Amino acid sequence: ALTAAGLAGVLAAAALLPISDDGPVLCLFRRVTSLPCPSCGMTRAFVALARGEFARAVAYNIAAPFVYAAVWLGLALAVGELAIGRALIAPLWKRTWRIVLPVVVVVMATAWVLHFVEPTALE
Repeated sequence: ALTAAGLAGVLAAAALLPISDDGPVLCLFRRVTSLPCPSCGMTRAFVALARGEFARAVAYNIAAPFVYAAVWLGLALAVGELAIGRALIAPLWKRTWRIVLPVVVVVMATAWVLHFVEPTALE
């Protein structure tokens, strides 16, 4: 129930927050180093995706559509767990982590490199 509530909260916040290019910098890594982290721009990207603005979301963080889809999948699985009364997420992770984890690392590393190549969306 806690997983479902947390993921639903993330999606609800993305749908309710105003889309803004000049909001405060919340990333601690960026505040300390002045460099973007792999997930910099993810909040703004989620807000854009909640409004169907795919190109804008990718400009904020190229990994955002993948992470956003994963949050929706996680929510569906968490709700499914509540509905059928048995675990779905843990067994699925146990079967797929060897594939999913390297893909996530590559996607987030690519997003991080692209922040340095094309940083304008975060400025």
